[in-house]
Amino acid sequence: MPDFLVLNPADWYSIEIRHVGTGDDRYVVGDPNTMMQNRLWGLRVVVTNSIAAGTFLLGTSFGAEIKDRQQAAVEASREDSTNFQKNMVTIRAEERLTLVVYRTEAFITGSL
Repeated sequence: MPDFLVLNPADWYSIEIRHVGTGDDRYVVGDPNTMMQNRLWGLRVVVTNSIAAGTFLLGTSFGAEIKDRQQAAVEASREDSTNFQKNMVTIRAEERLTLVVYRTEAFITGSL
């Protein structure tokens, strides 16, 4: 049973503004002005530019897991090169994550 759908923002916008009929003021997925969360057919919709327009990814969160090897670390320093002379600060932020896919059949991709 899938529990999320990944779409490009252009595709999601196209779905949100689609009317039931040509002369009808009702929307297919409800009124876009009052929608608080992105949902389609009971599925959570993840809207991202990381997926190409015209394609989708349908999946379940039980098929994969994000493993956190190192928690987020943020460091600031004025001792890099000429930072002290130029009154600048260098900031480094890093986190080490990996995505472990347990069941590849838990994810389906295709074109719209």
